[in-house]
Amino acid sequence: MIRQQSRVSGLLLLGWLLSTSFTWAANDKASQTSSAAEPQIVRDALWVWATPERAKSGEHTAATYASAGSAQQARILGVPNVVLAGSGLPHDRALAEKWSAEVADAPRVVWEIMPDSDNKERPTFDFKQRIDHLALLTTKYPHIEAVMVDDMTSVAARHGFKPIHLRNIKTLLKEHELPQKLWGVVYTMNFSKETTDPLVRELDVINLWVWQAKDLVDLEKHVAECEKRYPNKPIVLGLYMRDYGAGRRMPLDLHQQQCETALKLLHQNRIEGMVFLSIHDDVEVIKWTADWIKQVDKQKLAGAR
Repeated sequence: MIRQQSRVSGLLLLGWLLSTSFTWAANDKASQTSSAAEPQIVRDALWVWATPERAKSGEHTAATYASAGSAQQARILGVPNVVLAGSGLPHDRALAEKWSAEVADAPRVVWEIMPDSDNKERPTFDFKQRIDHLALLTTKYPHIEAVMVDDMTSVAARHGFKPIHLRNIKTLLKEHELPQKLWGVVYTMNFSKETTDPLVRELDVINLWVWQAKDLVDLEKHVAECEKRYPNKPIVLGLYMRDYGAGRRMPLDLHQQQCETALKLLHQNRIEGMVFLSIHDDVEVIKWTADWIKQVDKQKLAGAR
């Protein structure tokens, strides 16, 4: 009886030690992940908006930026983090693996997710298959830290996208025990739409964009309005390197202004990052951006450890 009790006690002690070890390991891993995600210098908070389906093979430079792969675009600009956007996470698992592998060295990655249905005119806004694929990817690429819904307050809202669809995404993430945050693209021009507020309230992170380059002169005011409407909601600011609203090259003076304003907001802890986007070649703007990033990327951020 005493020997049996000792054996039971020993097993209980072993079980406690193992569970404690796993808990320490999990907490340590979570701590490391959290620390890695906290920007220390400006460079840590910079992202490139990549469209891997547009990539063409071969080496690329600033002159052929739009045809470069995701990792090459990040290198051309000199930024570490990647938003895999464009057509989003593909149904083709081999292709999703390929595109994820290309940015395996990026410290932080966000995957855009599209609805499972390919019917763009009548989307069902079901994301189950996409999240299933994501769950498999994250076992190999744990640096995938978020999923993103693009054009959420514009195109998607016009087609009936609702807050419940965002809640469903979060439910699917939870079912797979995935820690990924939910980003959503929000345009400043959509602030006043009645469909916008309910959608934004469901987000973990606002990816904020100004569509018309002429409105960049008031960029700080746009961010202030976002802060007022959605207090305590993290903002990652999108910076276009082309004036898509007017269908023209991005005026360099406006681009310089938006970059400097974004840098100021980052140092003030009013935004958590910047995402640089262009799907067109403009060697002057791309080179200027890369040079500017080199000048500011090692600046220490307020509150950095």
